[in-house]
This record gives sequence, structure tokens and C-alpha cells, in this order.
Amino acid sequence: SVNNKKGLCDPCMRAKSTRHSFGRAAPDDTSAKTSAVLRPAHQEISKVVVDIKGPFSVAGPKGEKYMLLFTGAEDKWRVVKLLVAKSDAFTCIKEFFIQDVASEGQRVLQYHSDGAPELISKEVVLFLAQQRCRISYSPAYTPELNGLAERSNRTVWESAYAMWLASSLPAMFWTYAVVYAVVCVNSLPTTTSLGWISPFQAKYSTSPDVRRCHIFGCISYVHVPTELRDSTFSDKAYRGYFVGLKWPLLDKFLIFVPVLDRVVETA
Repeated sequence: SVNNKKGLCDPCMRAKSTRHSFGRAAPDDTSAKTSAVLRPAHQEISKVVVDIKGPFSVAGPKGEKYMLLFTGAEDKWRVVKLLVAKSDAFTCIKEFFIQDVASEGQRVLQYHSDGAPELISKEVVLFLAQQRCRISYSPAYTPELNGLAERSNRTVWESAYAMWLASSLPAMFWTYAVVYAVVCVNSLPTTTSLGWISPFQAKYSTSPDVRRCHIFGCISYVHVPTELRDSTFSDKAYRGYFVGLKWPLLDKFLIFVPVLDRVVETA
């Protein structure tokens, strides 16, 4: 759980943490149920713009040094992929089309990039042809012709960087900040083809549930099940830091627990 109560003390959480039954929590927490049954309002995505940013001077926990951002031209819906090397771009593009698009019954009509070799390689062109998707790209040194992708990349990165600066987490957690920034930006109003609404509402025709969103890096606690406590003096909860929500359903909190030196998923 995330520490969102004022005055909650650390010793009390570690000594008194109790696991609530899902029967008690369910009536107040409908976000997981809602996200599980949502369906896009439109089956066709007219255009997706793509841009890659990096390399970052500090690698992520899994060696990531690049971010690849997909942005819908009409609904402004964003999806980010993290890459260890530029050569991973093709794998991430396939993942986007198969996992993020086709799994929701959608199809992309046009794919547009800035002409970077890894984004318009022969294997990418052949794959997009199989997906019945047109491909276009802007000439070299003309970022103005891919302005939406450039601005989208800047918005996500600056939001992620600001959240990371406000936290006390090591620099390698920029990867979690980027993913969480996309979650936040998708939930905030912007200019879409349907007006001044959030990308989430433009895509799913319903307002986003932001009750599970918290301040990046805030102190959080993860309950330790009785079966995992090895003595009477073992803590009942781990102290950690909130680093985002599990993509794409956003149904689990991601908490970095220093004593375990890893990120834990918890409901």
C-alpha cells in the first residue's frame, strides 16, 4: 500500500501492518476492474508518430539507455518502450503493434518517424506491410516535419525528469519515472481531435481513474505475509518508495524496497 495518510509513523507501519481482505478493499477500488474491461472507442488509429531519445548517460536497472515513444496523432495516447540499444527498436515496434495495438482489436493505418535508420529499416518496413500499415518519414535534419513526436518526447522526458528530481531515488530509476510520466500525461487534458480532454478519454470514451496515482518517490510500505516472516521480531511491512504503476492495466503498485534491493509489485 502507499502511505497517503498524514502522520503515519514508520514504527507503527512496521509493527502493526495488517493485510486487508480483497472483499473489504474491492468496493472502494474499482480501477483494476475498470481497466480490465475497457475497450477502445475506435478500431482504427489513423496515424502514430514515433521518436527515439538517447543514449542516456546513466543506464536503467536492466541496462536501458534509450526510450522509444509512440504517440497517436488524434487522441495523443502515448506508449513508451525502453531499449538497451538502438538495435532493439524493431523488437519494440513489433511489441507495440502486437501487444499494445492488436490485443485491443485496433489497427494502425500510418506509421511516421523522423527517418532514423533503426525506425525505417528493411525489417521494419516488411513488418509494417504485413500489418497493412503505411510508412512515412521526414527528411534528415527536419524535426519540424515530425513535430508532434518531438514535442511528445520532450513533454514525457521533462515530466519524468522533474519527478525524479523531486524524489530521493538513484538516477537509474529514470526508467520508472518515464513510464509513470506516460501514465500521468495520458490522464491529463490536452488538445485532441475530440477537443480538450485527456488521451485516456479520447481513446476509451471514459474519464481516467487517477485514485491509484501518487507522488513519484513518496514513502510507501509493502505488507510482509506471515509466511515470509522468520521471527517474532521481523517487520510486518517493508519501507520503500513508490515508483509507478504496472503497465498496461495499472492494477499494481510498484515499490522499490531498499532492504531487498528490488522493485516489488503489490496490490
